[in-house]
Amino acid sequence: MKRIVYFMLAVAMCIGCFAAFSPLASAYRKGHISSYVVWTFYDNGQLKFSGTGTAHFPTITIPSACLENTKEIVLIEGMTGLLFDTQNLPNLEKVTLPSTCTEVRNVPYESFKFKEYVVSAGNNAYKAVDGVLFERNTEENGIYKNTYTLKHYPQNKSNQQYTISSDVTAVGEQAFRNNRNLKKLVFADTVKVIERQAFMDSKALSAVEFPFSLEEMGDSAFRGCSALKSADIVGPIEKLGDSAFYGCTSLERISLPSTLEILGQGCFEGCRSLKNIDLSFVKNIGTNGLYNCHSLESLELPADFASGKPTSYSYCGATNVYDSFLGNNYKLKEIKVDSNNPHYSSVNGVLYSKDKTIIYCYPAGKTDKVYTMLESTLYVSDHTFAGAKCLESLNFYGIQGAFNSFEGNDSLKKLVVKSEAVPFMDFEIPALEVLELSPQIKGIFNLNHFHTCTKLPEELVLPSGIYDFLFTFESFPFKTIYIFKSKELFENGETISPITYCLVNTKERLAAEGIELIRLDEEGKCGENARFTLDKNGKLVIKGSGVVDSYPWQEYPQFIKEVVIDEGISGIGALAFEGCAVKKLSLPSTLTEIDATAFNGCDSLKTVIDRTQEESLVKGNPNLAAATCVRIENGDANGDGLINSIDAAFVLRYDAGILQTIAAGDVSTDGVINSIDAALILKHDAGMF
Repeated sequence: MKRIVYFMLAVAMCIGCFAAFSPLASAYRKGHISSYVVWTFYDNGQLKFSGTGTAHFPTITIPSACLENTKEIVLIEGMTGLLFDTQNLPNLEKVTLPSTCTEVRNVPYESFKFKEYVVSAGNNAYKAVDGVLFERNTEENGIYKNTYTLKHYPQNKSNQQYTISSDVTAVGEQAFRNNRNLKKLVFADTVKVIERQAFMDSKALSAVEFPFSLEEMGDSAFRGCSALKSADIVGPIEKLGDSAFYGCTSLERISLPSTLEILGQGCFEGCRSLKNIDLSFVKNIGTNGLYNCHSLESLELPADFASGKPTSYSYCGATNVYDSFLGNNYKLKEIKVDSNNPHYSSVNGVLYSKDKTIIYCYPAGKTDKVYTMLESTLYVSDHTFAGAKCLESLNFYGIQGAFNSFEGNDSLKKLVVKSEAVPFMDFEIPALEVLELSPQIKGIFNLNHFHTCTKLPEELVLPSGIYDFLFTFESFPFKTIYIFKSKELFENGETISPITYCLVNTKERLAAEGIELIRLDEEGKCGENARFTLDKNGKLVIKGSGVVDSYPWQEYPQFIKEVVIDEGISGIGALAFEGCAVKKLSLPSTLTEIDATAFNGCDSLKTVIDRTQEESLVKGNPNLAAATCVRIENGDANGDGLINSIDAAFVLRYDAGILQTIAAGDVSTDGVINSIDAALILKHDAGMF
């Protein structure tokens, strides 16, 4: 009987013990990540690794559900390494390392609940102090030193201030990344290296006391530390890594030591509160080094400063793309340059290369509404006009630029391109309403540059030149493109190695995109002794003598907005301007005949300036009858309704070639306007006839 009682008591005790320790002992997932390492996941959130080798987290063997619910990682004695090859550990709070662990690679920087490391006292490679993991430094031969690298400061430690101990010489990669609570950090004057992303996105960090021993700061070391207000960098450091303080939006003040010569790419990009920076000893700033520093008020480049060399890459045919370290600096009104600088110059506060062939930065804080680039400009760098809020009109010189030179510019409405060729330059200017192109265009001009300028008129007039239409876009603003071109180029093309530009092919390609290309004649014959000229505004001027009986403009009637028929022309033939969009018509005193069909379908005609000797010419023509007729007597050279000495002066200026047209000046009716007509006007003004 006693045996039975003892047996039952023993069973009960076993059951009780099992119940008490079931969270630790009851594994519901288990597997291998190699033939030497076994993982076991318990229902209390503990993930254990046992065996020999490195623990890591392949989802092919460890289910994601286990990783997502892991609270503690424990490496059993014998395990030699831990590799965080996943960030899918959202509930991780603790990591325990055995004495045999000699390698921890990466850190779980996205485990926002993580609080502490525990390391076995017998571990020679690592130690944990107050939950912070330190890795012992080694000699080249592998012998351990008595100094450490701070490997990982857990994200959810509650401390608001932390002082790095004097046995630490380096802060490891991502060591403090994503920390939520730390506000102040004090370095010991033994720290020489801050590795890449060491403090990245530590949002609460507002104060840092840098060490005098600092020699190296890696890429993105303090990137995204949005609460950091000042940084007094000291020590023998020579370079700040790429994006070292990128996005430190509260950073107002930065102090740099005399040893610091290089600021990496994007080093202070997005530091929108930074007002000033002393570059006295800096020799080079990488691309976007001070980009989007909205509060930057002043900038002076020292004599040894040499950033801004052309990059080695090619983009859409651009072989020399120049990087810029500036742009979108809304309060910067002027850039100063030491006169001894061999690479840069400042022209009225605008940053150019020394030889004035490259424009680097038009300070976004300048208040000028109109700016004319230097005629010597060949290249436009990245972000040159970015954020220039006051600039409304730009006279542009240059043959090549970048795709983001106008980034963030929403005020520029007028662009006058004076270059002979622009093979690559992306004019992404959303507010652009007026585009004027140089009549001197000779080389390739790429119209695809304007594909985002949706406020431009649907009609575009191009001067004679070579244009590239290799691509079209859904947002391409132009629906009708008029181009002053010879007939030969339309039909035969012109070769600019290695491409032959033929506008017949171009016309077909554009038509497939719903864009019409129409050839314009800049000048030509329109009668035996009559010639015409046509300008980009649709103004047609006819000069010479005799009858107008040839009409080349009938190929593009909707382009003709104004017609000026000069003195000497005597007749206008049948259907001469049929269907033209002419709004204003000027007739000479020498005109004696207008065919009744000459202006058929000219429904837009509003004003007729009539200098003819017979009023019946206009009044008797049914197609002109609906327009407003302004009668100008012969001799009223300026068309103000009076004939006086002012008109005589107009005639003399016309005779001298100063004026191209006048209202009515052939007083002698000999077909020529000269000093004789001026004399007759003066006699009329004096009452002599």
